[in-house]
Amino acid sequence: MAISKILNMKDCGGHFHGKHLKRSLDYVMNPEKTQDGRLVGAINCQVDSAFEQMKATKRKFGKVDKRQGYHIILSFREDEVNPDMAFEITRRFVEEYLGKSYEAVYVVHDNTAHVHSHIVFNSVSFVDGKKYRYEKGDWAKYIQPITNKLCQEYGLSIIDVDDGNKEKEHESYKDWSEYREGSFVWADMIKRDLDSCILQAGNYEQFLELLSDKGYEVKQGKYLAVKPQGMTRFRRCKTLGDMYSDEAIRERIEKEDISFYREQQKEVQPVLCKCKVRRYRRAKMSGLQKRYYAKLYRIGKLKKKPYSQVWKYKEDIRKMHKLQEEYLFLVNHDIHSAEELVSIISSLTDKRKEVVDFCDSYYNMDMVIVVDENEEDINSSQDLINKIVGSQPACPEAEYLKTIDVTEAVEYSKIPDGILDLKNGRIDAFLTESLSGGYYAKNTECKVIFDEELPSFDVGIATNKECPELTEAINTAIKELKDDGTLSEISEKWFGMDIISEN
Repeated sequence: MAISKILNMKDCGGHFHGKHLKRSLDYVMNPEKTQDGRLVGAINCQVDSAFEQMKATKRKFGKVDKRQGYHIILSFREDEVNPDMAFEITRRFVEEYLGKSYEAVYVVHDNTAHVHSHIVFNSVSFVDGKKYRYEKGDWAKYIQPITNKLCQEYGLSIIDVDDGNKEKEHESYKDWSEYREGSFVWADMIKRDLDSCILQAGNYEQFLELLSDKGYEVKQGKYLAVKPQGMTRFRRCKTLGDMYSDEAIRERIEKEDISFYREQQKEVQPVLCKCKVRRYRRAKMSGLQKRYYAKLYRIGKLKKKPYSQVWKYKEDIRKMHKLQEEYLFLVNHDIHSAEELVSIISSLTDKRKEVVDFCDSYYNMDMVIVVDENEEDINSSQDLINKIVGSQPACPEAEYLKTIDVTEAVEYSKIPDGILDLKNGRIDAFLTESLSGGYYAKNTECKVIFDEELPSFDVGIATNKECPELTEAINTAIKELKDDGTLSEISEKWFGMDIISEN
C-alpha cells in the first residue's frame, strides 16, 4: 500500500525566488538517504543540473516568482516493499502523472524502516510555460488512483478512495456539502496547517508551539483539539482523519523529517531589499472633473507624463558591461597598445607550457554550430548575433563566443546537458567541435552547420615537463603513423573522413 500527499513550495521573495525549491532538491537527493545517489532519477532534466534547468524554464516564460514547485510524497507500508520496487513504482508514477510537460526529480529514501519516495517538480511547464494548477479533489481523482493502480500491478495492498463526490468518511455532511458547492471549508485549512507544522516540527512540543504561532488555540485533554481564529468552537483533530489522531501526529513528526524548511542558524548581514508597494486604483473622475483637467491640458497648464523609455537602453547597458570587462582586462594587465595586448595574450597562452609540454598535433577539428533540426533562422556564424548560445567552459568555443555579439553565452560542464537545453528551447544554438557535434546531432535529431568563418584548431597530447623522453617518443610514433597512412585509415574507418593534421 502507498499513501500519496502533495505539498507546494511558495516564493520566499527577495533576490532568490527559488530558495525553497533549491532546498527541497538538496534534501531529497541527500546521498545518505538514497544509497549514495543510486535511488535518484529525473525526467525532462538532468539530475546534476535540475535546479538550474528549472530556473531557466521560469526565466524563459517570465514566471520566476510566486509558486516555485510541488512536492509529492509516496509513503509505503512498512516491510511491504523494498527500495528498488519503490523506485520503479515512483518512476512510473512520475511518467504517467507529469508526462512530458514538467521537469521533475524523484528519489527513494530507505534510511528508515518506513520506505518512502519524494517527487519534486517545477511549477512551470517547459513545453508551453503553463503553471501547474492543483485543484481541490485532484488527490482523489488522479494522484491516489494512479498510486493504487501501480500498487496493484506489483501485488501491493491499496487504500479506498472516493470518486471526489465526497471527502473522507469522518467529514461531516455540512463540510461535504460546502465542499461540493465550492465554499470555504474550515477542515481543509486546519489540515493544511497541521501538515505544515508536522513537517517543520522536531518534536511534539515544538509542533504545539508552531500551531500557537499560527494563531490556533490548543486544548489537550483526552483528545487533541484546536480552534483557529474566527472559528467559534474547538475541532478534534482525530475527526479530520486517521492521519490526524494524536498517535499518528507523533509518528509523522518522527518519520517525516523535512529539515530543509527550517532556517539555518547563521549571522544575518544587512541587505538592501526592494519592496513592492500595492497601489490602489483611484476613484473614477466625475464628468465635471474630466472637463476641468481637459481644459488645463489644452491651455498648457497640465503636461502629459511620458511613458518609460528604459527599454531603449537595455541593449546599450549590455554593451556597456561588455566594454567594462574589456577595460578592466586592459587596466589589470597595464596594456597601452595593440602590441602589448598581443604580447599579454601570448604570455597567458604560454603559461600552460610552463606546466606541461605538448606533443606534435595529430588531428584537426573544425568548430561547428549545432541547432534543432527544425531551426531555419540560423545558417551561419553571423546568425548567432543576438542569440542565446551554449558551449563548454574554458575551450576555444567559449573564447570565440566572447568575440561576437551574442545575447547570452551559457556554459555547460557536459555536452549532453547543452544538447538537452537546445532541444527544450532554452538556448538557440550550441557551439562545439565537429566530431562531438556530428555524434550528438545524429542521435538527438539535431543538425550541424559548418561555416568557413568559424576557426579550426589542431589537437595534441599534453605530457609532464619532467619526461621529455616521453614527449619525443610520442612525436616519433605520431610521425611514423602519419607517414605510413595508418592514422588516415583509422580516421576514415571511424569518422568517415580524414581529420589528420598536416602539421
